[in-house]
Amino acid sequence: MRPRNLIQYSISCCTIVLLSSCNLWSSMPWSKETPIPTLSWEIMQGTANGLETEWQTIGTTNAMQLDSELRDGEKKERAAILIKRAEYLANNNEYSEAAWLYERVLRLTPSEEIERKLAHIAFRAKKFQRSSDLYKKFADDLYQSEREEFLYALRYTGDGEFQQRLAKMDIPEHLKQAFQVSWICENEFISCEKAIREYPHNYGPVVDLKNALKNYEALGNNDASYKEALLIGAFYKNKDYTTAMKIWENLLRQKPDYRPILKIVGFSAFMINQYERAQWTLTKYKKLEPKDAEADFILWLIQFEKQDYETSNIYFNKAVLWGYKPKTVVERKLAYNYYVLGLYKNMFQVLWYLVLEKDATEADIVNAIYLALVHDELRNAGEWISLGKQRFQSSDNIAALEAWYLRTNWKTSEAQRIVDDILSKNDNIIALVQWWILAHEAGYKEKAKTLLTKAKVIDAGGTWAETINEYLGK
Repeated sequence: MRPRNLIQYSISCCTIVLLSSCNLWSSMPWSKETPIPTLSWEIMQGTANGLETEWQTIGTTNAMQLDSELRDGEKKERAAILIKRAEYLANNNEYSEAAWLYERVLRLTPSEEIERKLAHIAFRAKKFQRSSDLYKKFADDLYQSEREEFLYALRYTGDGEFQQRLAKMDIPEHLKQAFQVSWICENEFISCEKAIREYPHNYGPVVDLKNALKNYEALGNNDASYKEALLIGAFYKNKDYTTAMKIWENLLRQKPDYRPILKIVGFSAFMINQYERAQWTLTKYKKLEPKDAEADFILWLIQFEKQDYETSNIYFNKAVLWGYKPKTVVERKLAYNYYVLGLYKNMFQVLWYLVLEKDATEADIVNAIYLALVHDELRNAGEWISLGKQRFQSSDNIAALEAWYLRTNWKTSEAQRIVDDILSKNDNIIALVQWWILAHEAGYKEKAKTLLTKAKVIDAGGTWAETINEYLGK
């Protein structure tokens, strides 16, 4: 008997890598005169985990149900385990999964501390409404970085309280006035240029706007569309996505086929989860620039979010055709697409490409081994275990999967030695389940039940939950 739920892929940083590597400015008609830098990793970090819905919802209902069945003492134990797991995921930029685990913790035991953490993690996961709602509860007691996130969340969700909150919030004057400038440019564009020029501080994001105006003047072109385009680029760079999109609405009437701006606006809409607008804009852009791999990749992610995996794969193939990199980003998602479509042969082909990449992570190899064992692809599992042991020598997960592989090949004594060694150090969930199977097959049923009950507490609603319940039922 084997676990039926998929182990969660480490796909969280795909959007970061994508957008931080965009050569978005290279196609600007004015780029030779006024080069603008590409977006940095830090600027795009907030998108880390915006598209993991499919992975995180696997077993979600079962997890919540199992949580609700616990006694009070057990709830505290479960909450402590989930918090540790959430912190680990958050530290590895896997924000959506971390946010979901914090939500489970709050259902188990109310905690203002966890709500504060969730407000930040939800923002990073692009769950802006949830982040904003939580920050409102602690608006008078936020750190500087939290206040900035709170204000951005209000902007991204179109919250009518933005101006009121900004006026009352205790933040440095240069920052308060910078937010006010972007708000004016978004809502009172006729006053935008004046607000930028009159801004009195030397604050980078507004300096970028001032430079955009200077660059426009230096070009000696009287077409106001250039000026608006330069401002759109600067606002996008500064994470003012809603402002960039609003100014574009004015520009659209004059230049409906302005290619660089169509791309910027498509990406802006994607960044704040306006997927329909992002798809419409980027599809229009692709008609003008059919070989843009970055645009194909974003369109792929949008279809992935809509669970249209066949269309998603079409965009993937286009992105690959036009040379999108890094390949690990697309290979992780493509493997998932093939799994959902039941095309397991294709899935394993992609997994082979993935595990051999130089930047493949420990999670990539763990997931590949897990899927190979689930589908009785023992040759693949054996080769990937060898590869994983070479690259990640201290990985308990890979060692525990090796025990599973050895047990499947009737090498029970070797498997037992491995799981004993792992469990002497920590309660690794894979090792616990393998120990249970070995103990049960050897006739130590009570010992097996004790271990499996412990595994149930640790992994409730996770990869092994369904299998553990089936085992305990026997």
